[in-house]
Amino acid sequence: MARVIILGSAAAVSDADHDNTHFILVGERSGPILVDCGSNPLGKIHKLGIEDATMQDMILTHFHPDHVSGVPNMLMHMWLLGRQEPLRIYGLNHCINRTEDMMLGFSWDSWPNFFPVTFYRVLERDNAPVLENEDFRIRAWPTKHFIPTIGLRIENKLTGKVLAYSCDTEPIPAAGAGP
Repeated sequence: MARVIILGSAAAVSDADHDNTHFILVGERSGPILVDCGSNPLGKIHKLGIEDATMQDMILTHFHPDHVSGVPNMLMHMWLLGRQEPLRIYGLNHCINRTEDMMLGFSWDSWPNFFPVTFYRVLERDNAPVLENEDFRIRAWPTKHFIPTIGLRIENKLTGKVLAYSCDTEPIPAAGAGP
């Protein structure tokens, strides 16, 4: 059975008991998918019994610290723990460009034997494809926020059930609708 596991449920201001909002999708046939990375979720992922090497996809909804600040620390931890498997990171051009710049600020391009990371730019339009695997079909919609941001329509391909994640913005009625 596919699961959505909430790793953090705080808004922009986290506290000692609540991390910023991010979650992981765990399917039956494909590797887990991390959605947003405002803190370092790797400890929580390991506590769930999920090996980080099985996580091959990460989606970033927008470039605000509460959604991306954990990326450098998480990638460094994966590298230090010996990860060799590729990781794919998806997001809008605005977010991906800044995430790449942030990582270059840490000189990650000179870290020896760093695992492959590929960035995929999601189109800023309604019903834009993000990723599809054996378990999930994920599409994006622009949201109402003050920087380019996407909400997600996450469809469980086995059951047809849909989860709409509007991010930290107003609800997006179209995100729950069919393609």
